[in-house]
Amino acid sequence: MGRLSDSERKAIIEKMRAVESQHAQAGVSASSRIICHNCGHARPLRGAVRYDRYRLCNDCALRYELALAEGDVKTIEDFVLALGIRPEEPESEPQSRSLLARLRKRLGF
Repeated sequence: MGRLSDSERKAIIEKMRAVESQHAQAGVSASSRIICHNCGHARPLRGAVRYDRYRLCNDCALRYELALAEGDVKTIEDFVLALGIRPEEPESEPQSRSLLARLRKRLGF
């Protein structure tokens, strides 16, 4: 898809930030935490988003939605494997290391 316009980017940011408000209105405790499958940090459950078998904190979910909209990734697995926590990469995967470097640079990691 390519680069997003400012209005498209703003709409995605607003949609993702609204998830936290929706969770608060639904009674999700402010003290509840999850371990984000992407960044590995204990983050608030409020605002977290489940994608298939992965649960991402709101910040990582926002990065995923932006990367998806811009065509940088096609699936949640692409995103988590490229940016998430994982064991040491085998030396036989230079292509995945270059994808990782490009995505991290583009998404500000």
